[in-house]
Amino acid sequence: MTTTIEDYLPVRARAQDLGCELSGGLVMLPENFGSAVAGDDLHFRSETSTVRKLLRAGGLEAERLRTDRDLTMFVHNRSYDWAVPAIFIGTEVLKADPDVVSVVIDLIRDHMKELFGGATGGRKVSLEVVVENGRGRCRKVRYEGDAAGLKEVERIVRSMR
Repeated sequence: MTTTIEDYLPVRARAQDLGCELSGGLVMLPENFGSAVAGDDLHFRSETSTVRKLLRAGGLEAERLRTDRDLTMFVHNRSYDWAVPAIFIGTEVLKADPDVVSVVIDLIRDHMKELFGGATGGRKVSLEVVVENGRGRCRKVRYEGDAAGLKEVERIVRSMR
C-alpha cells in the first residue's frame, strides 16, 4: 500500500487552456491532463464511465472533463486490478457537501468488493484524488493498495480542506 501527496497543476486554469469546461460537481480528469496539447487530445481511463455511473447511483453529480468536440478516447487497463480515473474535487463541491469524500470512498470500496467477488485481499485499486483549496491551489493524493487502505485517502483528503 502506497500513498503520496504532491502539488498539482491548477485544474481550472489548465482546463481553460485546453478549451474544456468544468462542471459544478465531481470531475473525472484524463490521463494526459498535464501533457495534452489540446482538448481534443485527451485520453480517459476506460473505467471512467463505470465510475461516473457508480457515483451517480450514489447521488453524486460526476462528469468527465468536456470539450466542445467530445471525441473521447479511452486508455484500457489490462491488469486484474482496478484503476480509477483521477477525480477532481473543487472548492464548491467540498463547501456544499463536506461528506462528499466519504461517499466517494465508500462507493469505490463497495464496488471494488463487488467487482472482485468480495475477495479484495491481494487485489489493488489505483486512485488519484485532486483537491482544490479556496485559493485555487490543487494537491493530488495518489493511492495504490487494497480496499481497506482507502480510509487513509479519506482522512488525508479531509485534512487538505
